[in-house]
Formats: sequence, structure tokens, C-alpha cells
Amino acid sequence: MTLQEYDYARESPSKLAASCLLLALTMKNLGGWTPTLEYYSGYRSQDLHPLVKRLNFLLTYQPRDKLKAVR
Repeated sequence: MTLQEYDYARESPSKLAASCLLLALTMKNLGGWTPTLEYYSGYRSQDLHPLVKRLNFLLTYQPRDKLKAVR
């Protein structure tokens, strides 16, 4: 979904992937951001929260436009 949104083009792919993982872990109640994930990703949970909130908004409030087939 982020590939279709210009606002996410400036985010680094690794930060975007880490934020998606954190959002998925949170949504499925599979635990939080562990020290192991922090070590291997290079991102702290606090660094990812603004992007996680934007991703959650993107998932929750999808636009009602004419291009539904594209989405």
C-alpha cells in the first residue's frame, strides 16, 4: 500500500519494513519490539512510532476515490 502513496517515498526501505513489522506485532498481540529486533534492525521502538502511526492510519482510513481497482 505504501508503494502507491508518495508520502512514503522519502522513508528508507529498512525503516519502513521495521515499522511494518512493529505494527504487525502490535496488531496481532505477538509481543513488542525486543532487544534482538532493535539490535538487528538498528531502530529503537521510539524511533519507529511516528511511522507506525502513519501506517496504521493508512490501513484504517482508506480513501474513497474512483481508483478502487488500483488499490
